Amino acid sequence: MIVDLYLPYNTYDDGDFDAVHQMTNDEYFDLMEKEVRANKNIANDFINKRRFDVRDAASFNAAQKHNEGKVRTIHAEADIDWADGEKMDVDGIVSACVGGDVGAITLKFNPDNMDDEFEEDLNFWNEEHESINEYVDKMGEDWAFSNEPVRNISIEYLNKAGEKKTAEMVNCRILDRESLISYVILYERLRFKQNIR
Repeated sequence: MIVDLYLPYNTYDDGDFDAVHQMTNDEYFDLMEKEVRANKNIANDFINKRRFDVRDAASFNAAQKHNEGKVRTIHAEADIDWADGEKMDVDGIVSACVGGDVGAITLKFNPDNMDDEFEEDLNFWNEEHESINEYVDKMGEDWAFSNEPVRNISIEYLNKAGEKKTAEMVNCRILDRESLISYVILYERLRFKQNIR
C-alpha cells in the first residue's frame, strides 16, 4: 500500500540568529560573571571528576529566539508492508491502531517523491542507529535498544471511502536497512491522528 509519510522538521533562516541588542563589553562581562557565579559548582564537580551532566549547565542567550512555531513537516512517499512480507492494507492500519500493539513494518521509499530534508533526516537517523549498534557486543542488546534513536512518523493514507486519513507511528526504531530505499521499522504503537501536525 502506498502512503505519504511525514516527519516534523524545525526550519530556520539566517536571520533567526541575529543579535537583538549589540552588547557592550561591560554588559557581556556582567552576564558572564553572573553565569559563573550561578554555575560554579558544576565546574568544580567536573574538575574534581564527580558526576557531571551537561543538562545541569545553564547558559544565557545574547539573542532572542525568532524561530518559535516554525516547525513544519517533511514528506516522502513509500510502499508500506508488514515486516514479515505480508501486504498491508487499510484494514491492517485500522486494526493496528485499535490494537495498540508493537509492530514491525517495511518501508520502501520512492526517491522521486521524497523531500531532500526527509532523505537527510533518514540518513542521519540510520547513522545514529548504526553508531549505537557498534556497541551491541560490548554493552548488550538491551543497552543498544534503550539508546536507539526514535522518531514519530505520521502516515497519510486513503481509506476505503477514498478519504485521506492520518495515523502516527510512535517511537519508531530502525531494525534494519535492507537497501538504500528500504527500511524495517519497529514502532511502539500506531494511533489515529486528526491531522499531520
